[in-house]
Amino acid sequence: LVVGAALASLLWLPVVCLLGLREPNPGQRAPGAQGAVSFQSKESHLNDRPVIAILASDCGILYNCSSYIPASYVHLLEQGGAQVVPLHPEMPDDEFDHVLSHVNGAMTIGGFFDLNGTAEYHIRKLYDHALKLAKGGEVFPLWATCVGIHDVAQMATGVVYGEFLHRTSADNLALPLRFTGVQERELFDESSFPGSAVYRQWLQDAALTFHHHLWGILPETFQRFQALRDSFEIVATAVDRNGQEFIALMQGRHHAIFASAFHPEKPAFEWGLHRTGLLQNTQIPHSRRAILVNLHFGAAFVQQARQNLRKFLPGELSKRLIYNHRVDYTARFPELIRYFEQSYIF
Repeated sequence: LVVGAALASLLWLPVVCLLGLREPNPGQRAPGAQGAVSFQSKESHLNDRPVIAILASDCGILYNCSSYIPASYVHLLEQGGAQVVPLHPEMPDDEFDHVLSHVNGAMTIGGFFDLNGTAEYHIRKLYDHALKLAKGGEVFPLWATCVGIHDVAQMATGVVYGEFLHRTSADNLALPLRFTGVQERELFDESSFPGSAVYRQWLQDAALTFHHHLWGILPETFQRFQALRDSFEIVATAVDRNGQEFIALMQGRHHAIFASAFHPEKPAFEWGLHRTGLLQNTQIPHSRRAILVNLHFGAAFVQQARQNLRKFLPGELSKRLIYNHRVDYTARFPELIRYFEQSYIF
């Protein structure tokens, strides 16, 4: 009887764990702007095996690899219920396009992309693919992180960075968000995520988003570019150390492109431990609320990908999955990759 009781208690552990991390009770969603295109779909028509591509970043000359993807981005999508396929900058065009045409969404990672080189070329492919499918009534979500918000702004306007970027003091900084009042129809949708209005409130009340950038797009700069206003809505802003307000989160008006100046993958999966034992990025928030709200961004993005029904031919997906590649403890490395605990190396 004692053994039986012990086994029974163990069987309840997963349930207890899930209850402990459950989302808050449903709350009232804030009213927002009208007229924007909604990409929501009935649950019964959704893809329950979404696959999302992540564009790898160039390793540079310091490492014995060609490109890498921080594992935290992979984990962010996995916890939302997606599988991940890498897109390598060194892929031939036909292979890159083949993979892109069979996945259900894409993500770019933060970093130091050279938009005069191959990075600009491949990010443009993702951007154009999302726009093309949206025009045909097909959802293809794209999430651009950190410098990615600059990338999509540059692609929407066609102007050089210097015309719309301003210096911001937001390196290694946790910040609350200031929501603008637009209807965050996908990110805080109560029908898919009951209680997500509570997350929105948490994001306003406390510094739960982590920023790691020295440049930003100011709201007044956004308003000066008709192409930006036509393509995107400002969902939220934040204020840096010097009191400068900048755009923290944008969403597409007529397409499922999202761009964040902050890093939703870091609170749950990055700890900033340097190989010397010293901490870097010490302001990454790791509170329970910070983890829940940032994981929510990943889950909400995956929910968008569920609306895309494309898939690989039988047998191909297993060969494409990111698990075919090695993952390293890269926090011990010098320079750029050291900012990530683990990275998939290609």
